Amino acid sequence: MEFKEAKRTFDFTKLGKYFSALSNEANLKGISYAWLVFGIEDKQHKIVGSQFRSNRKKLDSVKSEIANKTTNRITFIEIHELQLPEGGVVMFQIPVAPKGIPIAFEGHYYGRDSEELGPLNLEEIERIRAQAITEDWSASIVSQATIEDLDKEESEHFINPAEAKIRWLLKDEKGNDRDYLIEGCPLILGVDKIYNKIRNLKYRYIHDGTTLFPDEVDQYEPFTIREAINNCIAHQDYVLSGKINVVELPGQLIFTNVGSFIPGSVEQVVIDNAPEEHYRNRFLATAMFNVKMVDTAGGGIRKMFNYQRARLFPLPEYDLNNNRVKVTIAGKILDMDFARILVNNKDLGLEDIILLDKVQKKKPIIPEEAKHLRKKKLIEGRSPNYYLSVSVAKEMGKKADYSKNKGLDKEYYLELVKKAIKQHGSLSRKDIDDLLWNKLPDWMDDQQRKNKIKNLLSELRSNDLIKNEGTFKESKWVLK
Repeated sequence: MEFKEAKRTFDFTKLGKYFSALSNEANLKGISYAWLVFGIEDKQHKIVGSQFRSNRKKLDSVKSEIANKTTNRITFIEIHELQLPEGGVVMFQIPVAPKGIPIAFEGHYYGRDSEELGPLNLEEIERIRAQAITEDWSASIVSQATIEDLDKEESEHFINPAEAKIRWLLKDEKGNDRDYLIEGCPLILGVDKIYNKIRNLKYRYIHDGTTLFPDEVDQYEPFTIREAINNCIAHQDYVLSGKINVVELPGQLIFTNVGSFIPGSVEQVVIDNAPEEHYRNRFLATAMFNVKMVDTAGGGIRKMFNYQRARLFPLPEYDLNNNRVKVTIAGKILDMDFARILVNNKDLGLEDIILLDKVQKKKPIIPEEAKHLRKKKLIEGRSPNYYLSVSVAKEMGKKADYSKNKGLDKEYYLELVKKAIKQHGSLSRKDIDDLLWNKLPDWMDDQQRKNKIKNLLSELRSNDLIKNEGTFKESKWVLK
């Protein structure tokens, strides 16, 4: 229970955070619901009165507003109003987080540390998630089935409404469907049929005179394909009645299965290189291990990462949103600089490569990670626009690329604009954009380039070196 004065208003984002925190805390305490109460002072519980959304229609609208930003659109059970002599009291009745599903607001899980609102810690998240795997669906007895049903596809009706199907889709560059195959039970045979549909083409490396790359290699390591499919089968949440999907696009494979990723962090699984402590389908996972489909001794995901590393390709990319697991395997080099680092730094640890993989994919890294890479002289730049450091660039004959990323001295740009105006008499803003655009650092986006050029012109004008004889929309810059 949480008390807030909220005499007139209350920040909506904070309201959502409290909804998430109290719902999760109710789950952890084993109770049916929680309360957030407006109009009561927290310390002495004195009634101070609240006029928060005093109109009932506005108050009821809070339900849908919260639902739009929470996990599975969970919202208040009810919002009660009490009219007391000291003032109005509003009581929000918050449902307990369902078994196995921590409740997020705007994608983040919240909890309480004593009286303080803050992120739900990892141990608490795992404790809630573990609730979903106390019952092993795959170990349930199907009393009507016999041994003859094991190899008949039509026998799948015994496990309705669950589905045991793998769907392969072939798409072109524009995302249009070109071919498909759907395989059902028995999945031990379906894996091979799906695997044989995937076009594992040869990838040819481009020599640039400085590399030690092999001439060609298969786009995908067979182990990686089979491991990804078998992981989908072993960890699918069959209660959710979804299909396993294998989508083949030019240069990449995408594998998806429904259900949360129980370990929580892919990076931690790779780094720890240890078997899972919890399995959603323990009976199924054991059966698959016994027929050599999966490795319950751990290390399967790590092997996938290492196979991508050996090919100099981007590491497997995991998307764990929307209660599903999506794994993308690239079949080509994304960034030649990343590939060169791997070639020239054979002893680089997998943790460092995971961070560098984030940098090449333009994904954010936290300050501590950036500091670690800087210390090893692997990156430079400012957050979020990191790039290879000059020491790495020089070692690999990439001075030109480094200069493109770092940019040139400001004085160079200023002098270039003055010389161009002197040569042509006058320049429009478009002329100046065309002059400087491709000379600015590669990490800048369009808006950053526009702002940079605007600042350069402002500096020249404030120093009485140029002036605009045109209008704001139709500029005509001349020397002063």
